[in-house]
Amino acid sequence: MVEMSDTISFIEKLAERRSQLIQRAEDATTEGERQHWLEVAEQLQIMIHLHTTPIAA
Repeated sequence: MVEMSDTISFIEKLAERRSQLIQRAEDATTEGERQHWLEVAEQLQIMIHLHTTPIAA
């Protein structure tokens, strides 16, 4: 069974990675590269949301 601390650690790592990707987008040299990193960051944001939103019974 997954411990709550493991889940929190996973979410924190996703958030950290998302921040790194946003920084990559800001540092991008082309619009295509910038858009790519923003899309990946958005996917991570969705994963974070799915792991932090309570499930309705």
